[in-house]
Amino acid sequence: MTAVPPNVVALVVTAVAVALAAIATRRASSYRMHRLTDPDGNESLVVDASIAGRRTLFMIDTAYAGAPVVSESFASVQRHCQWGTVAQRYRTCMRKVLREVDADRRHVAIYNEFLHNYGCRAFTSGCTMRLMGIGETVENQADMLLCPPIAIDGRHDARDAIRADVLVSNPLPGSVNILTIDYLLHRSPCVLLPARQRLLLRLPVSQSALLRPSFEFHPVRLVGGAFAIPLEIGGVVLEMVVDTGAATTASLSPEAVRKLTRCAHDATNARSVVQVGVNGERICSDVLSAPVRLGRIDFGTVDVLANTSPVQGADGYVGMGLLRALDLWFETSRLGARRSGLSVRAVSSTRAQQCAGADYSRCRG
Repeated sequence: MTAVPPNVVALVVTAVAVALAAIATRRASSYRMHRLTDPDGNESLVVDASIAGRRTLFMIDTAYAGAPVVSESFASVQRHCQWGTVAQRYRTCMRKVLREVDADRRHVAIYNEFLHNYGCRAFTSGCTMRLMGIGETVENQADMLLCPPIAIDGRHDARDAIRADVLVSNPLPGSVNILTIDYLLHRSPCVLLPARQRLLLRLPVSQSALLRPSFEFHPVRLVGGAFAIPLEIGGVVLEMVVDTGAATTASLSPEAVRKLTRCAHDATNARSVVQVGVNGERICSDVLSAPVRLGRIDFGTVDVLANTSPVQGADGYVGMGLLRALDLWFETSRLGARRSGLSVRAVSSTRAQQCAGADYSRCRG
């Protein structure tokens, strides 16, 4: 048998170690992201997470800025849905949130769950949070909590120098906890792959170099901390907030609707929906159709909602009905997009009536 020179053995060992490290790094940056559907067909992006070993759920909401948010409503019932698949736990708890949770249960939820069971500590003074919804901005007094780090899929990111997360509370009626755009940006490059149901955080340089050329990048402006991008709708370029927490395709303010040069509205078969915002506000929105394009990506003619109330800070917002058709790449100063392989979803759960006082006589062509 011919002896292998020691330097060759060392090179082989080093190469194997590098390869294993690369595999481990790729695995560490990739997490399961569940694309869950409610009975009306509306989709949410939800991750299975834990804090101090206790399971909970977080929805990815790119229009929500600041620290990750503890939903007081969800915290008050989450102990009843610790077992089963993520989809089963989500649906079970959301039914309980909508049917069983009142103000008293929300008030005690933070102490009973996060301070008592999750090993969190409360700051001696909270903060006042301004939460910009689809129709109004509400200020709430929020608790600030210092908690063990959020573990997605049961895994901590070994590259986090600080092994803790600051969370804030909010009543959030009708919502699970929220991972915000700031949480994602602090771990950028961050990529959402809705068709593959994967969340990529802190992409390694090698993986980033392979993926980046397939994305088209767009400038962004911050609106209340959220990303707003130029989106062509109905023949005009509008500034739209990227909102994975919204279920719709695209929702426009009345002022933006008046700018459209190409749109259609069937007055004889009018359709509308009632959107419920994160603050519990209810907005009537009529269904129009208009061509939509993002850079080189042409979505064709899709359902667009015309809100009867202003959209604060932008011309409108684009939600999961359209965003499901895109893979999204988030960096601190730009957003990348490419086709995901999923189609744009039509607006569902509509009513056969038009919102009061709306006039779309100019919406034709």
